[in-house]
Amino acid sequence: MADGKASRWTHFPFKQVAVVGGLLFSEDFGGSVIYPILPFLTHDFYSYLKSNQLGYHAGFLTSGHYLGAFLGSLMWGKLADRFGRRPTLLAGSLMMVFILLVFGFR
Repeated sequence: MADGKASRWTHFPFKQVAVVGGLLFSEDFGGSVIYPILPFLTHDFYSYLKSNQLGYHAGFLTSGHYLGAFLGSLMWGKLADRFGRRPTLLAGSLMMVFILLVFGFR
């Protein structure tokens, strides 16, 4: 600024917000990758089901995923309190990449 006062945006952590936003996007994208193949996966798990029952059981599998994410967030929160946010975010992102690769090559 011309009068020597700093703009209110000069101290905004754009780089950190972009990194965290990218991590959140990749986690959400990785979690939603399963939805197109969930009916086929449900049919493989429960081969005795009729085709009109697959959606009902696919909903249970999806809710199990979100229940696990909820319970896992408690663990990740404790790890972040103990080791810090940066190592915890890095570990979680690396594990997500590993799990998606294993799932993709299965």
